[in-house]
Amino acid sequence: MRRGESPGVMLIWDVQTGVLVGNDHAGNLGKLAFVGNQGKIALLYGDTFCAYDGLTNTRLCDGTIPGPPVRQLGAEWAHGESLRFATSSETGEGLVIRICELQLTSAPPLLVVDSFPIPFYPGEFSFSPASFHASFVTREEIIILNLRDPGNLFRTEAAQPLYRPRGCFSPDGSFFACGTDEQEFLVWKNTPTGYVPWNTLRPRLPFSGFSLSASGSSILSWGSEGVQLLDQDNHLSPPSSDNIAPDHRRKKHLVAFSTDSTCIATTRQDGNVVTILDSFSGTPRQSIDTGIQILDIGVVGDTIYAMDTSGLVSWRLEGVGTVQDTHDASRVTVDLATYAHGGSVEHMVLSHDCSQIAFTVEEIVFLYDVKAQEIFDKRTMNDKIMDIQFSSDGRHLCITTIVGIYNKHERPSIHCFVKLEVGGDRRFANVTREFLEVEWSRDSLLRPPHGYYIGSGSDWVEDSGGSKVLWLPPSWRTEHGLGARWNGRFLASVGSHNMTPIIVEFQP
Repeated sequence: MRRGESPGVMLIWDVQTGVLVGNDHAGNLGKLAFVGNQGKIALLYGDTFCAYDGLTNTRLCDGTIPGPPVRQLGAEWAHGESLRFATSSETGEGLVIRICELQLTSAPPLLVVDSFPIPFYPGEFSFSPASFHASFVTREEIIILNLRDPGNLFRTEAAQPLYRPRGCFSPDGSFFACGTDEQEFLVWKNTPTGYVPWNTLRPRLPFSGFSLSASGSSILSWGSEGVQLLDQDNHLSPPSSDNIAPDHRRKKHLVAFSTDSTCIATTRQDGNVVTILDSFSGTPRQSIDTGIQILDIGVVGDTIYAMDTSGLVSWRLEGVGTVQDTHDASRVTVDLATYAHGGSVEHMVLSHDCSQIAFTVEEIVFLYDVKAQEIFDKRTMNDKIMDIQFSSDGRHLCITTIVGIYNKHERPSIHCFVKLEVGGDRRFANVTREFLEVEWSRDSLLRPPHGYYIGSGSDWVEDSGGSKVLWLPPSWRTEHGLGARWNGRFLASVGSHNMTPIIVEFQP
């Protein structure tokens, strides 16, 4: 034990009975690993090792790893009834990678079975026992070399700090993955001609660690907000984040449902491609390049609508998920700039039947009728507008505002939820206001008479009787409900935190 360090305690449970069978002051806690299949446990820390019988809580052996001081532990794996592990150590000429074996029935119990002297490489060390490849990852660089053929080297560099050491090999050695500051996983495939870029995966939850499955087909990651499993063979839109502009990543998703709920249309705000999904399987049917910067979308009957500041474009769905060519699209011109009077249109939303457009210019809300092609009403809010959307029944325009002076350097503490009633004459009628608590989803204020809603606190979906039916993981939640969209039995979480929207269907 090093001076000033406190001893650790190792607790051992019998998973069949849940009984605590071991409670030992193990000195400095390091890496824990099972040896064989008889409940033997090894603890590796720096240059030292010790082993326990987990069933009897008996210390079997301990000692020091021979040779130069251990710099890093790269991997540990089962080898018959023994445990093998790889370490890196500094020498006067570079590094030496040692393969050690812990055999509890031999004397001495620990042997160095192989060693590989290599040049010095900085970074976090990982090792693949399947391929005998070693990786060294820094914030700016990844180096992978074959210890049996050190001249065979793979290297990739970033122009600025990007990588999050350390990397990870799949157990069969076929893949290598590394995390990034963008909360992504970059995956390379080990081929006969070297490592080639293979995939980019973005988990929904932030991660602090991860591992690859046996064949590398999936990645298990974990962090303070939960555990998640990512499948390399079943994902939508896997391109590298380099292909997505940083400001576009912050744009929220847009989601619309067909009248019969058989298909779902999705896109990103300011994007130009609409993807049509099958609502039963979630798989893409069709993609439409609209040729415009989309601000909202809608589906009415067999027609898909997309809108920008200059008009409304529509396409007919034909057959199962097919659409007409983009040159066959119908367009209604809407010159909203004439109502801005030098300002800029900040928020735009279509009514559910796509007959009305609500938009904002500074603190003014406008209601535009598509068929009549004119403004039917407007209302000054006297507060900064954060979000607008139509209620599920189309009878109200729901507006979220920040009350008081808005300072972009300070997080606002008071939000106001405003409901403007839309009368039969397409004019604003009654208005109601309710202040939102800091962590309260506004969706709870849109409580439908029947069906589901997000309750106070925004972490549970409740039914009409107030019973909790689904806990929402942290990455599915949206601040003040601004990214929650309901359409009948479907809930879409459309915030900017995910690469794809999260859509959940609730059965009656």
